[in-house]
Amino acid sequence: MGLGGTENIILSLCKEMKKDYDITVVSAGGANVVALEKMNIKHITIPDISTKNPIKVFKIIKDLKKILNNNFDIVHTHHRMAAFYLKLLIKSNNTKFIHTMHNSFFDKIKMTRYALKNATVVACGNSVKENIQTVYNISDVVVINNGIDIHYNKECILEIKQERQKNRYVFGFVGRLAKQKGIDVLLNAFKYIDNAALFIYGDGEQKKICDDYIKLNGLSNKIFMMGKTDNPLNVIEQIDCLILPSRWEGLPLNIIEAFAVKTLVLCSDIDNNLELVDDQCGYVFEKDNVHDLVEKMNSLMNDDSKTKIDNAFDKYIKSYTYEDFITKYNEIYK
Repeated sequence: MGLGGTENIILSLCKEMKKDYDITVVSAGGANVVALEKMNIKHITIPDISTKNPIKVFKIIKDLKKILNNNFDIVHTHHRMAAFYLKLLIKSNNTKFIHTMHNSFFDKIKMTRYALKNATVVACGNSVKENIQTVYNISDVVVINNGIDIHYNKECILEIKQERQKNRYVFGFVGRLAKQKGIDVLLNAFKYIDNAALFIYGDGEQKKICDDYIKLNGLSNKIFMMGKTDNPLNVIEQIDCLILPSRWEGLPLNIIEAFAVKTLVLCSDIDNNLELVDDQCGYVFEKDNVHDLVEKMNSLMNDDSKTKIDNAFDKYIKSYTYEDFITKYNEIYK
């Protein structure tokens, strides 16, 4: 339960489903455990399920076996190893087993097929559904598009306001500072962008690399490391353009967030991003191509993007509302 899109989906489900269900969340812990506590959701900490340490694996099995003695009516997993363990341990045919795939994968084919046998498999978008069907040969997959709650605290971000007063165009990145997210590509590109500011919100294993790069290249006057945020919609609403230079994704929540608050999007051309963004509702650049990213950033700063923003908002209303997301999960739970 650290910081991330999958964790936000779990928090949303807890928030809404607790009205009708008694919920227990089982995870390796993290920053969002505090959010669970505020919602009075029971949390049980176990070792990281991705571990290959035999001693920890034995402890995970022992802990999960004890937890499952509670005879849950529904077990909902959000990680393939969680699904694998639960497949081994659930003995009752009365337990409904749901698994949500939050990303596209190409490995662990036999394990994944075994783990998801007899489960209700949910994909977070059509590209993830196609991945499950083609790579893992699992035909029965339900699509529930990620949706976001657009209620948030509106607070002025002074640093962004100050950059606007300098007549600078304001770009933003919100997410984990990791190789997956392509933050290195964005930093390399922004070195060549003039009359603009970049605000980076997030934390992760590449934070020090980012800090060092900015310092080494003298970019601290236009690239601002803001740390993680608990109010991403407030950030995204105040920037001019959200950039998502990811190398791989599921169905990116922050693109949907940008659509919802009418902020322009520029993203890499991976299939999962293209499920959301086309030239009618945003801008796309070639993944890992610094030159193309620079070109697209310079281009959009000089374009009138109102039509694209309006089209993106219409797409949000049509397919990615929070209400639709919760309604469809409720149907599966019931």
